[in-house]
Amino acid sequence: MNKKYQRYIDYIVDDIKPPYIYNMREIYGLSEDEYKTVLSKVFNHKVLIHTTIDREVSVYNTSADLLYYESPRFWEEFNRQKIGGKNRVLFYHNSIGKTERFEYDSDGNDIYFEDNTGYWERREFGTNGKVISYSDSAGNYEEYE
Repeated sequence: MNKKYQRYIDYIVDDIKPPYIYNMREIYGLSEDEYKTVLSKVFNHKVLIHTTIDREVSVYNTSADLLYYESPRFWEEFNRQKIGGKNRVLFYHNSIGKTERFEYDSDGNDIYFEDNTGYWERREFGTNGKVISYSDSAGNYEEYE
């Protein structure tokens, strides 16, 4: 890859926002062959891209976890990280304004969830990996033995 082209790709990676496929095609004029290069940098690792005949595009990491989906009228993005041996979703957002944030303990247990409506859930886990308490923004609270 020549230096000028590399600088252009780096500019796109720093500038691009969802919907990624639409923007790469319509705004930046990239060919489908260049999508993988850009998206691998956007998502910080190698990606696999699957496109259907209906122009639906799914982007996966090499562990086959969905990172991004786009159709002509909708997109959604998943920010993932390996926690407790599994690729967990840390943050999710989509084209209709839904956002979700997740937190996990070092064992990969889901300890916190929050969405854009203000709803949240919190869980505590014992050393045996079982839930010992649960609370949420609706005022629910339970302890387990």
